[in-house]
Amino acid sequence: MAAGSPKYPVKRVWVAVALGLALIALIAGCVGIGCDVSAFWPAMRFYGVILLRLALAMLLAVIIGADRERHDKPAGLRTIAMVGVGGCLFGLLATMAFVGDASSRVVQGLVTGVGFLGAGTIIKERSRIEGLTTAATIWTVSGIGLAVGMGWYALAIMAAMAVVFVLTALRHFEARRRKAAGEPPAPDTIED
Repeated sequence: MAAGSPKYPVKRVWVAVALGLALIALIAGCVGIGCDVSAFWPAMRFYGVILLRLALAMLLAVIIGADRERHDKPAGLRTIAMVGVGGCLFGLLATMAFVGDASSRVVQGLVTGVGFLGAGTIIKERSRIEGLTTAATIWTVSGIGLAVGMGWYALAIMAAMAVVFVLTALRHFEARRRKAAGEPPAPDTIED
């Protein structure tokens, strides 16, 4: 392998992660139900839904994070993916582990906590403020993950499509507007 290349190819890592998650789900299903064969499949279906929700949240977040990574933003692919999966995890907990008012407090805590995470990406230098889009992306991706975790798949997919549109198509519109107004281009815009 070339110098600086990872020890394991990326494909092998993803296969190992998928197999590991499947094994964890299988073991958790066996332990949770005492390996009673008649109850095994319903439990596996339950864990399968959880696994699919986490995978969908990660996929949507990775699609959004890829744009941030491509433009070399502080919160790139891995950060955005973790925010999406974390939002999904809290959504799953809110719907499965808590009832009533406690469930809404989990959601409120997520919204507040992710707001602080996003605030850490905002930088002010003289009269210029940077990182607002990154902060808003972090906050929105946590909401997308939360929607997936709570079972609102269509809402999450539509929101992810809206975020990708805002981050890609509107970047070109903003660059054209700045150019027409004679303003310098934003650091992350693409010149036509």
